[in-house]
Amino acid sequence: MKKNKRRSVTLTDAVDKRIMELRAFFMSKGLNLNYTTALNFLSNYGDEKLQKGGWDKLAFEILKEHFESDELKESALLDEWTDLQEYKKWQEQQAKK
Repeated sequence: MKKNKRRSVTLTDAVDKRIMELRAFFMSKGLNLNYTTALNFLSNYGDEKLQKGGWDKLAFEILKEHFESDELKESALLDEWTDLQEYKKWQEQQAKK
């Protein structure tokens, strides 16, 4: 069994919409894909396409769009801070045991 890692991520509205559309597509075929599975599928599929086809113009345009998003940078920092606070609480709980 593969070991999974839990992460907090910030998604654009467009990426969230694509995930929900993918889930709806699979539901129309009788398969109930949860959000995490759909996100992992899209990530793995995109990675395979990049590995096999290389970086094309569209890949760079998408990367540039996300790389320049100040809103995503701010959200990512907030997510990291929140994760750190949760980790500190967990450490405190473990120390009390």
